[in-house]
Amino acid sequence: MNRKGFSFIELLAVLALLGILSGIAIFGVSRYLDNSKKDIYLASVKAQIEAVKLIINSEDYYVYDENTTYIFDVNILKQTDNIKSPYGEWKDAYIYVVYDNDKLYFYWTGIDEKGWKIDLDKETQYLKRSDIYQTKDKEVEKRKIIGDRNNIVYYEATKE
Repeated sequence: MNRKGFSFIELLAVLALLGILSGIAIFGVSRYLDNSKKDIYLASVKAQIEAVKLIINSEDYYVYDENTTYIFDVNILKQTDNIKSPYGEWKDAYIYVVYDNDKLYFYWTGIDEKGWKIDLDKETQYLKRSDIYQTKDKEVEKRKIIGDRNNIVYYEATKE
């Protein structure tokens, strides 16, 4: 018997192999997309920090008392529309600034409408993808003191 073609078992083996490979590919692409969104989230946070640095240098925002935590509501930034989370609109976001030994330190906390959040734990220069997580808790710390400071100054957008 000289038949040409594949047996049923061979076809099943090929289909099973294709199923396994496509499952691995889907997982890899999903992970890649998630990491890309988290990278965009971090870039957005860093853009907000740069915008706060600009307004500190060019406007009347005093941030040079070593005994004070300065909090900027992200809505104070004029470019907020261009600085978005890849997951949704910002629900709450705050930039914390502290002055210590002639240097400014920047912290960030915020949450978007989909629940993606960064806690107020690290200086922004040390934030990583793993610091971004999704939560059902839609609140962020709005008036926390950083370090051993005694005062808080809160800068928010004026309503026109």
